[in-house]
Amino acid sequence: PETPPHTRKLRALTLFDTPRTPKTLMSKIKSRINQENEVSKSKRLEDVVESYSPITRRTNILNSNSRSTFLRSSPLVNVNPFTPDNRSNSSKRLRSQKTSESILLQDSGLDDDEEVRPAKRIHLRENNISRYAQEFHEVCKIGDGEFGAVYKCVNRLDGCTYAIKRSKKPLAGSIDEANAIREVCAHAVLGKHRHVVRYYSAWAEDDHMVIQNEYCNGGSLADVLSQNQKNGTSMSEKDALNVLVQIAKGLKYIHSQNLVHLDIKPGNIFICKERRSFESSSPHNSMDEGEETPPESENIYKIGDLGHVTCVEDPQVEEGDCRYLANEVLQEDFSHLPKSDVFALGLTIYELAGGGSLPKNGPEWHKLRTGDLPTLPHCSSEFNRLLQSMIDPCTSRRPSSAGLLQHPILSTYSSKSK
Repeated sequence: PETPPHTRKLRALTLFDTPRTPKTLMSKIKSRINQENEVSKSKRLEDVVESYSPITRRTNILNSNSRSTFLRSSPLVNVNPFTPDNRSNSSKRLRSQKTSESILLQDSGLDDDEEVRPAKRIHLRENNISRYAQEFHEVCKIGDGEFGAVYKCVNRLDGCTYAIKRSKKPLAGSIDEANAIREVCAHAVLGKHRHVVRYYSAWAEDDHMVIQNEYCNGGSLADVLSQNQKNGTSMSEKDALNVLVQIAKGLKYIHSQNLVHLDIKPGNIFICKERRSFESSSPHNSMDEGEETPPESENIYKIGDLGHVTCVEDPQVEEGDCRYLANEVLQEDFSHLPKSDVFALGLTIYELAGGGSLPKNGPEWHKLRTGDLPTLPHCSSEFNRLLQSMIDPCTSRRPSSAGLLQHPILSTYSSKSK
């Protein structure tokens, strides 16, 4: 029901219950307008706070109408935990989480160039799209693992060949979903080096994770090792040193980003057969009489399968292949994780150079962890000593990936593979 007329008149008269000048009346109206604006701003603030988790409730987002609108309308994105900025900011966000509730109500501004990212992780179900069949022609399966299979595919638009890795089982909502997203994040950060498999794209399809990577046309070192074992042969010391130098360069790059691979083994080292440059294969290049003509292609070795990559500062360790696993990782001593990659690389080179299949357990497995590495009789003593140092049980005596490249026996190969 409407308010009785006499009540409306009474309320109207209360505006003039005391003598007022025009100046004081305008001041009172202005005060009410300001109060209404403050209420409106507070309501917008509550809307933004309710939309995001406490970790992302930054104090310097909340006083801008345009930023509030942007946060509500922009799509969520994952935060890559392996980028340097996010690694340094994650600890700051955790420290400020306890005080974020009180800071939200303080007035502060946001720098124009500061990136605003919600910390809520996008799960696979929220990002399902169909691309595989539409954009790629599947040629054949080229790899098969416990969690995923790799296919050789040709992009229908650009005509180039790629390696597409697809999880075998739907990952959405499973314990493996976080590991799959971590692998994508690691590829995105590390796929910019000559000796790391290049990353192009990733997406979720039917709750499966799909990763588009560089296609390595020479297979993996596991294929080489298998073929050599069938033929009763092994890789020469010269070729093994070439592999060692190139993978040491890839590890040096990974370690320089304060990350570790944690699953170095022949199956995760891939081969790209590249044509030699015109200058190196030109007949005008001077060659000593009797010297062999260099092959038209050269092998570029690349580190792949980054599903175990983790940060050195805050390691989340998933043990790799037990045959190449350093003892300190098994003992949960994560203080020298980059040296565990060197250990795994040492056993990989040893196996390629004719050391035989590595044990998965038992006395021989423990013997290798004590530094007792059988000598390769067909290789030089210097080469044997280098491999011995790479699996030294004392991590302080084990060389770093950068230190490997300074070793005298590797200097020639290091300069050639630049």
